[in-house]
Amino acid sequence: FWLTPRASVTESRGGATRRGALHGRGLEPAPACARSMEAVAADPEPVSTSTWMAVAAALAVPMFLLVLNGPAFWFKAKFSVHRVFGLTFLLQYSAAWYIFLTDYKSYAASAFPYTMSGTLLIQVISALYYFRFLPKIDAETSDPGMYSDKGVLPYDWVKENLFFALSITWGNIYYHDFGFNMLRSAGYAGLAMEILWVFFQFEAIRPLFPKTHLKNAFIYRSKTTTDSNVAFYNAMTWAGKIFYMMSKHMLGFFLQYARFVNGIDEAQLYWIRWWMLMNIGIHNIGTFVHTLRFKKMINPRLGFSIYLGYWFVSNYAILKLFSVYTSNSFIFLITFTGMLVNFCRNRWIRIAFQGAVAAVLLRQRFFA
Repeated sequence: FWLTPRASVTESRGGATRRGALHGRGLEPAPACARSMEAVAADPEPVSTSTWMAVAAALAVPMFLLVLNGPAFWFKAKFSVHRVFGLTFLLQYSAAWYIFLTDYKSYAASAFPYTMSGTLLIQVISALYYFRFLPKIDAETSDPGMYSDKGVLPYDWVKENLFFALSITWGNIYYHDFGFNMLRSAGYAGLAMEILWVFFQFEAIRPLFPKTHLKNAFIYRSKTTTDSNVAFYNAMTWAGKIFYMMSKHMLGFFLQYARFVNGIDEAQLYWIRWWMLMNIGIHNIGTFVHTLRFKKMINPRLGFSIYLGYWFVSNYAILKLFSVYTSNSFIFLITFTGMLVNFCRNRWIRIAFQGAVAAVLLRQRFFA
């Protein structure tokens, strides 16, 4: 189940016929890539020493968490579902990285992106049930809790995490051949789903969830952070804010725009899937490390460094995807403009901008 390659729609179901039936509506599966998956799998160049080092560090964290807590922690009756699925995620995550690096072709065709996403969603939903005792304070005006050594996560932060878990799940579907081709084969229903998540997830879906603000971490710094750690948390929070903006736009929006117009080939998908593995690790392990900090099981600085370390390393994908940016220079310009528009407080201007981007890229995909 984990490793059996699943042929894409175009490979195993008469791709030429399927493309012909959908041609002209912009709903056809992705065109043949400039470089085949077999070539990517056979070429050892992408798995560089720096990649091995980064992933070794990433794998060290879940292994450290597994050993640190031991069986007694994972199988306690209290929060049982959340604990068991946390363990399930860490085991899957470690296995996924190993298979990604040693047999990329099998990973690319495997169900790992779906099973990890499903596990993540169960963890977040179970957290919403179990952690109702967390402070019920307004996320808009309160400390986010994550960016200090004494802060407590508010319940709204757990609710907010559900949005990011859904967003990661969407990415794992969109960058997986099976999920992508299923969307393209679903006609206008699939196209509507693409438009919603590619262009409007932050304007149509994000407002349904609470929103914490990094700026509040600075406002409440004197109350939530030990004096000796203020400089460290201020510097790291600023770095996190910058890296979040880069990741949201130059990896999140840009790559989805390029995928929408079939502007990504299989070789480039290697690094996008690498980034998605880092991304899901940021979401899951970062929260878990914060819990260990709260329980005083690890040093606050160490816990926060692990969390932001994942975040910083994930942006390495920007360097490795340079060819995607140069081959989609117009989309890069649109994305950079969108990053500036993001600072606009008027939501309707942001919606209008995304609507204009959708119209331009729909035209490019259907009529170019």
